[in-house]
Amino acid sequence: MTTRPSRRDFLKSGAVGGALAMPGLLRLAEATETQATRSRPSDMKITNVRCGYTRGGTRLFVKVHTNQDIWGCGEGVDATPGTYHLVKRFGRMLEGKNPLNVHRLYEELRRAGVFAGGQAGMYIAVLSAIETALWDLTGKALGLPVYQLLGGKFRDKIRVYCDTALYQRNLPTPADFAAAAREGVGMGFTAVKFDLDQANDPKKYDPYNWTASPGELRRMVDQMTAVREAVGPEIDVCVDMHGRYDAITGEQVAK
Repeated sequence: MTTRPSRRDFLKSGAVGGALAMPGLLRLAEATETQATRSRPSDMKITNVRCGYTRGGTRLFVKVHTNQDIWGCGEGVDATPGTYHLVKRFGRMLEGKNPLNVHRLYEELRRAGVFAGGQAGMYIAVLSAIETALWDLTGKALGLPVYQLLGGKFRDKIRVYCDTALYQRNLPTPADFAAAAREGVGMGFTAVKFDLDQANDPKKYDPYNWTASPGELRRMVDQMTAVREAVGPEIDVCVDMHGRYDAITGEQVAK
């Protein structure tokens, strides 16, 4: 079997003349040969999956590496503490496979978890991070934004809401809610969000009761009334209760 001569061999052979066979050019040839280059996307293979955690382990980031010096990054949230070994398990299953086959790889991982928790929780959190990383990697390999790979875009901008972050204050009053709402609208937002759950509300029945007391409900009504009066009828007002109440309370708050 014959091997293709390298740049370094070519320069050493003197075929281009002794003037070119200089130490500087040889170093340049060596550096060029050791530099990672990309081959065809069809030849791309996954070599490793690495991960890291932030916010005390509640935020997972994964990087899917390939043999072409291209990597993709994905994120998983909430059900991520203790998922390190699950990430590594997925990495072993993906190693040597082409990352561009996103749907196929996703299905292989999902189906492998039918009796291993693949319906929810940690499994889905890690699987979502892996899938996002595969799409990121595919977009980089093909030189296209991921939205183009998913069918193209419909619009050039999207609508977002303003999180007023009043949860950072201790027992904010209706006046605080109104001021925060006006500030958000003043910044150009057409939707503002508030947290209605307050764990330290003195009117709670007790720290472990999921049902809101009449006093808590009154507080929520007063806070939302102040917001609506402050911004008028054409601004969307969103609320978050972080799953801290039962269904009965949810119905009462909705009314």
